[in-house]
Amino acid sequence: MTHVIKTLNSDFGNSITASIINHSKDIMEIPTAVLEIPQRVAEGYFPDKVDAEDFRNAILIKVDGKYYLVGKAAALKIGNDRHIGFDLHKKSSSHIPYIMFLSTIANYLVENQIDENNIEIERFSTMLPIFELLEADTFNQKLNEMAEKFLKEHKFEIVTAGHEREVTVNVKRSKCYSESYVAKFAIQYKSDLTLNEDAVQRYANHHTILVDIGGGTYDLVHLYPGLKKPKSKDDFKTITDIPYLRKLKEMREGKLRAYFQSVRELEGFIVRNYQKGKFEWINGKTGEKEDLTEYIKAELKEYSEQALELVEDAFPRLEQGQTYKYLYFGGVTPVLTSGLKECLNEKFSPEFVEEHYHFEPGKSARFLNLYGLDNISKNEMKQVSA
Repeated sequence: MTHVIKTLNSDFGNSITASIINHSKDIMEIPTAVLEIPQRVAEGYFPDKVDAEDFRNAILIKVDGKYYLVGKAAALKIGNDRHIGFDLHKKSSSHIPYIMFLSTIANYLVENQIDENNIEIERFSTMLPIFELLEADTFNQKLNEMAEKFLKEHKFEIVTAGHEREVTVNVKRSKCYSESYVAKFAIQYKSDLTLNEDAVQRYANHHTILVDIGGGTYDLVHLYPGLKKPKSKDDFKTITDIPYLRKLKEMREGKLRAYFQSVRELEGFIVRNYQKGKFEWINGKTGEKEDLTEYIKAELKEYSEQALELVEDAFPRLEQGQTYKYLYFGGVTPVLTSGLKECLNEKFSPEFVEEHYHFEPGKSARFLNLYGLDNISKNEMKQVSA
């Protein structure tokens, strides 16, 4: 028999791969970490069977004869941060999104105790960052090329002990969209596809800049008053000068080398502690504590100042009497919000900042692109079934 997945929407982020399956409210998150290992290591990797509830932390799959540790299992190993560096990670030419796609399906099958090995996906969708689209002759050319990579039959093996099986996946329809721009469909519409009147009113009379802060780039989209769509390529910008993950890499290789073994470890430490306003490191062996708050806050504040300057210089000045409104979101935004607001309040009045700058909170910031992608797929599936 064949198990049917009606919709799979995935955001292959530099840090986390997040997916919504069949419009579920539960978002599947797997660290974007892929590490190829030799067959001899793979065959004896697990000393015992892995429980289904622990599978997400122990993903090992075989694709085209190669063995890959994926997610947390790979994140614990040295060598999984190769896509974090001084070169932009191009998803369209990287093998990492494809391995994460197969791992998402593997995790879905195991966690939901689905025994069928033949899987049909009626509609799959993902995104590409703006910097990749700007390099292409046309946006559609690049988007279609990415979509077509998934529009076929896929075969792989789950190798994790206790879950060994061969899986065949057939994708019937595949779509790819512009990252950052798709967030418009989560801002303008609610999850039931009704119009979000509050958002429409807030941005009715202003040009709006969507600022998507990811681990590798700042992607910006210029929407016209009333959240109307961009008019040309010039309404899409990407800032590649100051990747957040590169900043963390520099911090770790500098004063924080003694505390963190990898960029991922430092990133996780910041994510776990930023809401507390205090960054206290605890030695996992001795229990010794050290307060890193002053250094980390100062570095993030300096970084936020640089980011604001680049964002505000990205688009030309509007006609007299018109101003931009800025809507910040993306996986890194919650961590930087405090520093960004502090910088803005030093430049402008609190009233101006409140009126012209909006920072999506926590979960909404992290998944706004994915929510938009899911709304698009809901609308398309609705039209198909009509």
